[in-house]
Amino acid sequence: MTPTITVGEAVTLINDSILDFEDGLSEDTINKIIYSVNNEIQVRDYLMGLPNTYPMDTCKAFLAYIASSVDGADRYSVETVLSAYFYETEDVDMSAMLLASALDTKSGYPLAKLIERVMQAEWPSSAFGQMRQELHSKVVYMINEMQERGVS
Repeated sequence: MTPTITVGEAVTLINDSILDFEDGLSEDTINKIIYSVNNEIQVRDYLMGLPNTYPMDTCKAFLAYIASSVDGADRYSVETVLSAYFYETEDVDMSAMLLASALDTKSGYPLAKLIERVMQAEWPSSAFGQMRQELHSKVVYMINEMQERGVS
């Protein structure tokens, strides 16, 4: 069954869940997060910017928890974002492993292909942090605009 959730609801669920995931999240919550990240680019981009709001270590632990809680075929987007987090914190081996897993599942996933090119070009790890700082407020603004207009 496909979860029914709007972009705004997904963002709220992510913000609530990152504070409580260590006590475990329900299967329904995990399914809604995974569905939203896999199917809504705004939610995926919001997740990319999550370290603007929460400590990076918390974000990494949260996404690792989510990824380990779902079938491999469904976790490609979470693994891709997690790969970016690890690249940014200069753990290139873990980043490459997560990226390879994501690409094995969905070889044409645009964000994974972008991160792959970044890694091959050996961009400085700080590039992700700079990009996140520049883009996250725009992503949040767009999500808020969608909510105000009643667009899911």
